[in-house]
Amino acid sequence: MNAIQTLFNPLDEGKHIIIQTGRDLRDFTIDEKGRITPLIEVVRKEALKRGLILIEYSRSSGITFDASSLTKTEAQDVNNVLKSMGITKSTNESPDSEFVQVMRGLLRLVQAANYPTFRDGRQISFMILIEFAEHNAPDIQPGFLSPEQMVSIELASKLSKSLGLRRSGSYVVFSEAREGKLNDLLVKQIDVLRIQQPDSDEKKLFLKALKNRYPNAKIEGGLTDDIIINITSNTPNRGMEQIFLSSTKTGNTITSTQFYKKKQEDIISISEKTLEAVDTGRISNQKLAGRNIERPLYILSKAANSLRNGKSGTIRNIILAGAPATGKTHLVTQAAAMAKIQAFMINSPKGSLVGESERKTKLMLATLKEQRGIGIIDELEMVLPMNRNGSQNNDSGVTQNLMGQLQTFLSDSSLEGKVSLFATSNKPGNISAAMLSRWNVVPVLMPLKEDYPLIVESIFKSMLPKDNN
Repeated sequence: MNAIQTLFNPLDEGKHIIIQTGRDLRDFTIDEKGRITPLIEVVRKEALKRGLILIEYSRSSGITFDASSLTKTEAQDVNNVLKSMGITKSTNESPDSEFVQVMRGLLRLVQAANYPTFRDGRQISFMILIEFAEHNAPDIQPGFLSPEQMVSIELASKLSKSLGLRRSGSYVVFSEAREGKLNDLLVKQIDVLRIQQPDSDEKKLFLKALKNRYPNAKIEGGLTDDIIINITSNTPNRGMEQIFLSSTKTGNTITSTQFYKKKQEDIISISEKTLEAVDTGRISNQKLAGRNIERPLYILSKAANSLRNGKSGTIRNIILAGAPATGKTHLVTQAAAMAKIQAFMINSPKGSLVGESERKTKLMLATLKEQRGIGIIDELEMVLPMNRNGSQNNDSGVTQNLMGQLQTFLSDSSLEGKVSLFATSNKPGNISAAMLSRWNVVPVLMPLKEDYPLIVESIFKSMLPKDNN
């Protein structure tokens, strides 16, 4: 299901108000003619087909709408309706007071008896897009909310339960720029819709459009469409477009390194630094040696290959347990590289602010589900410390909440053939029994004495230029 279908699917199901998160509606996509355009413009056209005029609101721009597809009479009718409801294009109010006025106007709008019509006689309804919604109704404790913010949350809550909204045929979308920051009262009452980043199918079409739009962009030899699509899938299109534009402007050749670097930046941004894309190409000239790593590598490779092929029922969650410097992290990365599947390093989601750790953990796991592939947790007992005696780590239960979310993720059978977690641990005894029961523990033993010559030779070869190996 593409972004447009995803966005309008709730309306087709009779839901007239949602919270939208995930993909930025101002990311690039392609229209019905194969041209590159902002996603919001495709949303605007789809809304118009459904008899909806897209009305946008943000604290910076106020109320705006595009009247270019309307007749002069239709545009005037829309202006009159908005003005009569107190929803004007600009006010002298403060942003908080202005949003209260907009929300009150929306309540009056959806309860209005008469709506104007299009030239073909269809009733004009409205799609109200509230951008950066968390700026107007933030998820903070009631005692820290301004009076205007409290009123805004109350009005939004009333709007979510309004039968008038359903009768009007209008559609209200609260769009989050930072996932999970909208007030929890609204999140409890309104369905949250996460629009995924462009997948490989959409990337294929977008890459074709890029080549048509920028025919003078230079691509390095051997960098095929399949490689570009594999690197950039499940990330915003804006990064790809910028790379092609830069090549056209400067004459520089586009390389795979540019795409990897941009993907790294995108993943860090989307996950708020809780995930980092692993460049498995950096170990292409390295080879692990020694008999004691053969069995762990076989198990990891089998799991990674099954994941690549989308097979269910295979081992999903593996901990490599062993002493430091036994090659555990390298094993995980090499298994992902051999299977040609993307991998992501998982960083600690703990934050300093109340509720941030829980929110970031939820965001991290949602992003990992969307990206698919392998999540790598290096030293699990350090990233999510929880020892066997169940200590609270003096963090008011934050660690327990994170552990609970991770345990649910590990037990989610719907992720079979889609996402696997590979972790390393120097001290598996420090991991709680509840957590450990959801993993398959694979020991990685210290190398044998007779393996040291092979290990030294492997290290030496990895230090040589690729052409000399």
